[in-house]
Amino acid sequence: SSDITNVYVNQRAGLNLSWQKEKFRAQVGASVNPTNTRNITNGVDTTYTVVNWSPQAMVFYTISENTNLRFFYFGRSAQPSTSQLMPVPDNSNPLNVSFGNPYLKPYFNHNIRGNFGYTNRKTFTSIHVNFRGGMVQDAITNAQWYDAKGAQYSIPVNGPGTGNVDGRVMLNTPFGKSNFSMFSMTNLSYNQSTS
Repeated sequence: SSDITNVYVNQRAGLNLSWQKEKFRAQVGASVNPTNTRNITNGVDTTYTVVNWSPQAMVFYTISENTNLRFFYFGRSAQPSTSQLMPVPDNSNPLNVSFGNPYLKPYFNHNIRGNFGYTNRKTFTSIHVNFRGGMVQDAITNAQWYDAKGAQYSIPVNGPGTGNVDGRVMLNTPFGKSNFSMFSMTNLSYNQSTS
């Protein structure tokens, strides 16, 4: 049997500044996000501290009565699961044995999103553009290897960053003064991961 104690402390302190005018609102700031992890497995004590900075931003811009622009950014830290930290082999399947890694660091997510919208209420024409993206620092991925008999072994490790971006453009416009309209949607996406 195994004995494991995992203590995770995640704190956040920040400062935001806001600015507002008739058609424009913005908020910018930053927070410091220290995380402390203590993992005791079968008497082996592993403790480490990671400090992440997280800038934050939010922008609302009403260009006109029919047109607006929005932008958001935020970040957060996340702790590996207990099963990912516990260095005890899971050999319930002898052909696929997994280990935990007590040296895993917390990972950090950066996220952005934004949208642009235009609607003409007289002609019923509308255009909407949305985008979002994310990046993970110290992303957790599995290192895998095989022995001479073909059994697979794996252990989670902090690897290079991963990321994704996707965007969408929607257009709706009528045909002249008829009851018919054209709707078009275009999606683009890009993903990067490491294994």
